[in-house]
This record gives sequence, structure tokens and C-alpha cells, in this order.
Amino acid sequence: MVVYHGSNHSFQTMRIRKDLTKQSTLENEGYGIYFSLSRAVAESYGKWLYTIAVNDRFLVDMRSMRNCRVYVMKLRQEMLMMFKIRLEDYIDLRTVARYLNSGGVAICGVATEVKNLLDSSELFYMQNGSRVEAIFAHLNKWTGVPKAYIFPYHIKGCGIIRDLSPTVAGIIDKERL
Repeated sequence: MVVYHGSNHSFQTMRIRKDLTKQSTLENEGYGIYFSLSRAVAESYGKWLYTIAVNDRFLVDMRSMRNCRVYVMKLRQEMLMMFKIRLEDYIDLRTVARYLNSGGVAICGVATEVKNLLDSSELFYMQNGSRVEAIFAHLNKWTGVPKAYIFPYHIKGCGIIRDLSPTVAGIIDKERL
């Protein structure tokens, strides 16, 4: 898929630089290369326009409810495998997927959202007692975030590339605006 990235910085190779990341970006999807499906939207973000090819195998469109359910189910499987915990015994996973699909929670924040929901469940604490800390620590470091994804946002067709390996994404054109 071809996407666009606008920047005030001229570069030949994409890198994720934390020192260039704005606070508002961190509150959305965190560190990565943000992109738009719209050239016009990307042009509004700087003096340089980058055209980027993203490998479709690594790009997940989280505007699709099906993809959101699959993502939540991956977290469910992880918790079942690691801790023999069925998340659906404590929280409604369909609601989590709907929340994700509506833009109510950042994709990179789903594990935190699940942790917060579990934290408010008395049954979860009663049944998991001494394991709660380990479960929460695992959720804090869960790495199931896709390498690149389009997320539901008020600016339509935005996404992020979180893995900059050449098999995932690469610059195919650069122009000064």
C-alpha cells in the first residue's frame, strides 16, 4: 500500500526519533512514523512529503471491526497461554474490540485498557490473588502491537509504522513542498 508522510525534516532513511516526537503524538499511538492515506493531509504536516510503500502483509486496518476482534483475541490467547486466564470471565472482550474500533482507546493502549478493566474486577483479584502483579507486569510489556496499522481517528485514513525494517516499509519518493 502506498501512504504519505509529511515532515519538516529532510531524511533519506526513516528512523523513529523520540526527541522529535510531540506530546500529542505520544497521547495517540506512541512512537513511530505517522502516515496518511491522503496526500493532501500529509502535505499539511511539513515542508517535505514522503511517499512510502508499506508491505500489505504487515499493515492492519483497525477501522475494520473484524481486525479489532482478531487483535483482542490475540491478547486473549496470550493471557490464556501465559497464565491460564480466560479474560472473558472478567471483562467483555466484544466491548473492548468495539472501543478499539471506535477510536476510544489507542491500539498500543489496549493491554493497558484490559489491565484497568481487570483491576476493577473484584472476582479477578479473588481468583488470581498472588499472580495479579505478574499478570499486570506482563500486560504492561505486551508486544502484540502490529508493525504498521491504520487507526480510527478524527482525521480519516491515518496510521503509524512502528517497525521500520525494510521488509515492512520504505521510502519510494520524496519531494520538497
